[in-house]
Amino acid sequence: MENLAMTEKKAPGQGAILEEIKTFVCFAVAPEKQALAMELVCRYQEDSIVQQLLCEHYSSLPEAVEEPILAIRELSSQQGIYCLLLVAESVSFFYLVSADQVVYAGCRAEELSADLLRFIDLGDWANLDKLVAKPEQFPLYGGLEKRKAVCSVCGVAEGDAHLLGCLVEICPWCDGQLNTCNCRFEKLGVDEINSEEELEKFEKLLAEKGRVPFSAEQGLAYPGSSKGLDPADD
Repeated sequence: MENLAMTEKKAPGQGAILEEIKTFVCFAVAPEKQALAMELVCRYQEDSIVQQLLCEHYSSLPEAVEEPILAIRELSSQQGIYCLLLVAESVSFFYLVSADQVVYAGCRAEELSADLLRFIDLGDWANLDKLVAKPEQFPLYGGLEKRKAVCSVCGVAEGDAHLLGCLVEICPWCDGQLNTCNCRFEKLGVDEINSEEELEKFEKLLAEKGRVPFSAEQGLAYPGSSKGLDPADD
């Protein structure tokens, strides 16, 4: 996802980060609302990624909004990156998270970059503002650690087609590694792929044959390269 820089977080142990969150909540939330904040923390206490997200939120307190987070809702996901909405009493906060990264994106739709808006895929800024005004219409976040497996090379979720050129994708014609077998050349009747047009034609042939989706047991069986799937350099 272009121009969506993610800041890597090195998380402490589970017990340590829970204590950190409790400490930050004491400073960030009014005493009479701290129980509400900790209720959500405890709901996700087995999910280290959500714990890191909440630690980041309460330690930095975006927009200086001293309110407890009441719910975490999922707006969109793609290639192992999730756009989440942290819902407080009077405002919601946009965050991007992955298996080891957290980044705050804003609390109003107009603050989001064009790249992030395309990633969320819920219309323009005005439409997104209307939608997040009623956050209950989005599903509660179930936790990244309980998600389907993702491809270690191209990041797609289990059951989805690989990104074209992925080293892990299996050829639907010969069951070999698509990126290194000769089927692509044979189907196109060429010795190598030299143009975007040939790539598009091959992708169409793949779709007609039926691409082999990613599954958790797939992996890199042997070293390979993308030669043949990338247009040759001039």
